[in-house]
Parts: sequence; structure tokens; C-alpha cells
Amino acid sequence: MNILIEIINNIFRVIAAVLAGYSLIIGNFDLMPYILFFFGVSILISGFVELQREKKSFWGYMRIAYALFIFWGLIKSFLLN
Repeated sequence: MNILIEIINNIFRVIAAVLAGYSLIIGNFDLMPYILFFFGVSILISGFVELQREKKSFWGYMRIAYALFIFWGLIKSFLLN
């Protein structure tokens, strides 16, 4: 199960990196909400994995807080566009 979660997490990271690279090369930043989504899901998964490894880990909670902040920005960007 842990290997499956790591594979899914790596897939989200690669998708975010490819979309970010594409946006930088092309110069079109319309894909930014999708990049934020994949990046936020990756950080959220990392936070939950960290909490499962160590009980009451500060960095696990911080990663979840970062992911929620990213999702807040994502929702705000969808509502403004």
C-alpha cells in the first residue's frame, strides 16, 4: 500500500512539473490552476504519509496546512477567472 501511495504521489509531482515546464517554455500561464491542483494534492498526500509514519509530527501538519492554503488559492483563482 505504501508503494502505491508513493507511485501516485510521484505521478502527481511529475504532472505538475511537466505542466509548469510547459507553461514556462510557452509563456502561457493559463494552466496555473491545474499546476496548483496537482502540486497541492502531492503535498497533501505527503502530509498524510508523514502523519502515518510519526505520530503527531509537526511537519505532517504543516504540509497539510500548506496544501489547504494552495487549495484556497486554487479556488480563489477559479472564482476570479
